[in-house]
Amino acid sequence: MIKIVRLMSIMVVAGMMLFLAVCTDDTFGRCYDRVTEGIPVTVQLNFKASVSTVETRAAQSESSENRVDNVYILIFDEHGNAKDHIFCTPGNGLTYATGDNLLSSGKLLFQANSLNNATIVGIANLADGSTSTAYTMKEEQLDAVTTLDELKGIVMMMRDESVYRSAFFMMTGYAKVRLDDGTITTQVTIPALESGETATLACTMELERTDAKIRFVVKAEASDGNKKDFSFQPTGWRVKQVPLQSFILPKDAANTDGSWDADGGYFNSSTYEFEAFTREGSLYKGGSFVFYMPENRKAPKKQIDTEIIKDQKAAYALRDKRQYTTENGNAVVPGDFEYANDHSTYVEITGLLSYFEEVNGIEQLTYANVRMLIHLGYANQNANDYETLRNHSYTYTVKVRGVDNIEVDVSGGESRPGYDGDVVVNFQNSYYFDSHYDRRLIKLNKSGFIKTEDGTTVGTLRWGVNTPFSRGVQEVVTDASQIRAEMRDYRWIKFAVNAEYGVDSEQMVKYPGDQNYNDRFRWMQKIMTGFLLIIKILILMPACVT
Repeated sequence: MIKIVRLMSIMVVAGMMLFLAVCTDDTFGRCYDRVTEGIPVTVQLNFKASVSTVETRAAQSESSENRVDNVYILIFDEHGNAKDHIFCTPGNGLTYATGDNLLSSGKLLFQANSLNNATIVGIANLADGSTSTAYTMKEEQLDAVTTLDELKGIVMMMRDESVYRSAFFMMTGYAKVRLDDGTITTQVTIPALESGETATLACTMELERTDAKIRFVVKAEASDGNKKDFSFQPTGWRVKQVPLQSFILPKDAANTDGSWDADGGYFNSSTYEFEAFTREGSLYKGGSFVFYMPENRKAPKKQIDTEIIKDQKAAYALRDKRQYTTENGNAVVPGDFEYANDHSTYVEITGLLSYFEEVNGIEQLTYANVRMLIHLGYANQNANDYETLRNHSYTYTVKVRGVDNIEVDVSGGESRPGYDGDVVVNFQNSYYFDSHYDRRLIKLNKSGFIKTEDGTTVGTLRWGVNTPFSRGVQEVVTDASQIRAEMRDYRWIKFAVNAEYGVDSEQMVKYPGDQNYNDRFRWMQKIMTGFLLIIKILILMPACVT
């Protein structure tokens, strides 16, 4: 005896919205009472993926984010025991709606058995040879599941340490029913009907992506009108403490430590360039990037007491507070975070900030190589919220307003003292050079040099460079080998101190020649060139045969 039942509207849910249909029987106009269990039933489910928006080239296409390529269905009885396992693929139980070029909607058709208060779970886009997601979950692993609790305990592992996604997205979810009193239940009755009858259950299977989508938008906005030519040029970003695993289904309750996610391994991403830049003429005004990650719902190591710390700015700043170890009385080595969990995810953004500002009647140039650290979370302006939820799309808007202030907006925003790094403040003139035989007479004001306790200026002077090949800020050092490799496109600029050449302070020194400069890296380059030439000669020489 074959029964036909339709469980309507499987829907992939985007963002934070859930769409649920009222539990009705479109054929018979009622919900079912207790039914005879074990009767074979042909079940038909409609499914539809909701629309997403492509943010940047790092974000996946609408088709990739929403496509349902296969669905594995598990049906459990009211005691949590698995009764049916069904795997639907295109041409084998899965058909797409006519005209759906995204392949994100259609019908699922499969055989099951009548059940009272069943729980129906869908797992979409399993790895089956033609489909691949960021996770290694396969059909064979689900075939072995015997209880609902066992399924909830499954932890999916990522294939690679990556914050990018390709192909398809892992999706999971329940069939949900909204009762007449407005409450929601995951208990669905699969009816046993007379032969040939079709029952349609207007319920919704909500398939949610197990990943979260994170978008950062960085903007350069001067804090006041006194700052001129305000520019922030992003140089890179990376994500730290990214989970390598995720529960296949969201947890029903927190762990004993207050966390809601699977614990395990974590990784730090590589450093990437921004995918998009914003410019106004020659000035950089920020940029944006997108990445994906599993849910991370760690409880904080220590609560920020917002009853004592009333100021939201001060409370927010504590989210990123960390301990430092000291060397020679200076805080130099960053340690653990004081409040945030050691495995809460955070983002580091680097860039070059520059602007002119008049101080005490003198126009000065500020040039800063900055690094911003931003913990994820805070979507509801809760300083103790470090959570990133599955199937959520977050946009973090970071406003760079000066060397001592940034503003982070996640559905709202608060200012905070924002970043660390080296800052160059030039109280005198700024000079622009052409790289082909240009020169300037530069006068330095002795009062601008800050001396340390030992009477030197080592550690207090900074210089910056910004060329197509090098950019950043470097501390003045006594040994050229200590200059970072990414800063070494400064060597086409040479200095000559007038007094050392007996030239008046108002005159230009004649270029003394390359031989007067101890360019460590230039000689190293010559040595390496000669070494490579010797190797090349040795390779080209014919072998001696005796």
